[in-house]
Amino acid sequence: MGYEANADDARNRAADPISKAEGIPLDEARAQAILGFLALVSRGGHPWFGGVYADARPGHRRF
Repeated sequence: MGYEANADDARNRAADPISKAEGIPLDEARAQAILGFLALVSRGGHPWFGGVYADARPGHRRF
């Protein structure tokens, strides 16, 4: 099995519970799982960027 086959299998395993719970086709559930992942990644990056910006400001003191 190649990487592409493993990736496709993982996408199907992630989307299957969403498809069954919401009664929607697997393709639509796969799209929802991808959007959910992107939302989590996006929300995780904001505090990091905020911390980097705050630490780089002149005159900024840590408590």
